[in-house]
Formats: sequence, C-alpha cells, structure tokens
Amino acid sequence: MPAILKIIQILIAPIVVSVIAGLIVYYYTSYPSKGDADFTYSVGGVNSLTFDDQTFNTLLVVLNNSLPDRLEDISISIEFSGSILEFQAALDKQVATPIQISDNRPQGVYNLSFSSLLSGESAAIQVLLTGHDIQIKDISIQSAQRIATVQKLDAPVLSSRWVRLLPGIAALIAQILAFVLVLYLVRRKGLAGHFLNINNTAFVLLHSGEAERAAILLEKSMERRGAGIYELSNLAAAYATLGRIEEARRFIAAANFLAHDGKKSIIILNSAIVEYFDGKKDVSSGLLGEFGQADPKMFKYYRRFSKLIAKIEGRKTDTLVS
Repeated sequence: MPAILKIIQILIAPIVVSVIAGLIVYYYTSYPSKGDADFTYSVGGVNSLTFDDQTFNTLLVVLNNSLPDRLEDISISIEFSGSILEFQAALDKQVATPIQISDNRPQGVYNLSFSSLLSGESAAIQVLLTGHDIQIKDISIQSAQRIATVQKLDAPVLSSRWVRLLPGIAALIAQILAFVLVLYLVRRKGLAGHFLNINNTAFVLLHSGEAERAAILLEKSMERRGAGIYELSNLAAAYATLGRIEEARRFIAAANFLAHDGKKSIIILNSAIVEYFDGKKDVSSGLLGEFGQADPKMFKYYRRFSKLIAKIEGRKTDTLVS
C-alpha cells in the first residue's frame, strides 16, 4: 500500500493538478469577455513535478489579439523568485513563428519575444523550468502598439461547450502523461541527470578536475544536438585546462557571438579559466571578480567546490568541500 500511495503522490497528483490548471486556462482563454476588443493575456500558475533531487515546473501563458489590426514585436517579461537552473520556452500559434529568449539570471528575469500576432489570433507559450521554490513575482506583456491587459473572464456557460474542449483536454493529458512517463522511465534507469542535463554533468566534471571527460561529453552532445553559449564556453574552459588554448579562444569567441544581447556570466567565468591556463593570471583574476559581481550567488556556491576557481584565487584545493 505505501508503494501505491507514493506512486499516486509522485505521478498521479501532479497530473491532476496540471490538468485542472490547464483546463481552466484553455477554457477561459477560448471564451474571452464580450467587452471591447483588446490585447489580453492569461497565465496558468507554476505547476511542479518533483523527481528525487530535481523539480520540473511548467507554466502556460496565453495571448489573445481581439483587435482589428496585427500586433508587432510582442515581448513578454517574467520575473521569478526561487532558484532557476534551466529555462526553456516554446511558442504555439496559428502562424509558425520563432521565439527569442534572453535572461538576467541574477535578477530572475526572463524575456521572451516574437514578431507578431495577427488579428483574431491566439498564441500559447509553454515554459519548462528546473529549479527550486519557483514562483512568479511579476509578468508584463506588450507589443509595439499597446500593453497587454489581464484577460477578464465571463461566467462560464457549460453544456455543449465541453464538447469543443475535448480535443484540447486529450492533447493536454497526452502531453503531461508523456512528459511524466519519460522522466519516470529515465529515473528508473538512473540516467536522469545524464539525459536531462549533459552540460551540467560536464560542468561538474570540469570543476572537479576531470577536464578530459568533460570535453568528451560536451563534444558528443554538440555533435548530436548542437550547442548554446553554456556548452560552447564550458568546452572552451575544458580545452584550456587541457592546454588547447587556441581552440579554447575560438569557442569563447563563438559563445560571445551567440550571446547577442550581451556577455553572460558563464562566459565571463570560462574566459577567466582560459586566461589562467594561458598564463595571464592578472586578467584571469579580474574576470573572476567580474563574474562574482555579475552572479554573486553562483560565485559563492561554485567557489566552495571548484578546483579551477581555487587555482585562479591561489587557494589549496584540499580546502574545498568534498
């Protein structure tokens, strides 16, 4: 019996909560109020699924353009409390449109943007976050023409409308079940950390003195699915640690090129590592200080464990937390 209760707690209960929240969002955003036409949005609260040491949070933001004109340059800014380790977002709308993501991690602010929303069109933004104690602090949405307002909800009229909801209900349940099933099966095989976060695994190995293994992991991952600024700059640090300085500098340059909205703190940290192993210790120390100012919380945490940060600071690695 305890095993059954645990399965219900881990798998069934989060599904029920997510389905109910999704139905509310889907239902009400399908039937806006009969007031004046406007640019509106609604938000489904953060729902959490916890598997051992990792918590996965889902969030749904739905935008509606009831105006007679097309809206340009849609931007969404969301501020979270808590500790966010990974952030992903996907855009679902009638006309396929890419979504751009930028972040200010120290402040917990994430910015999303896409090109346009047609008259009468709706867009759903699905967000997946991993981290701890995540809550929404503030959200603002606007276009080039006007600021979006929270959608007003009319009293629901049931009966035949539920028939129209059935496809949405089925799709939502299927999506959540598939998500939970994959996580459960991966956890059963003991591969969740590797499957879900190869970059973090490589980062830990790199800062534990296993640069060669970290480089191999990142290279294989990049061949299969490409790389972002985190993978590129972490691989640069691994190459520098292995004495491959020229390659390291090329990968740092690639990461900076990809970070089109400004330098990221992780690139600053990895640049400090590259400079250290290139013999430029003063430059390395300055960059490490810059990283500490850009992301003080992560800097304080990393320096307790990182052998590379200890080397840059001239500390003995036997004093690190093990």
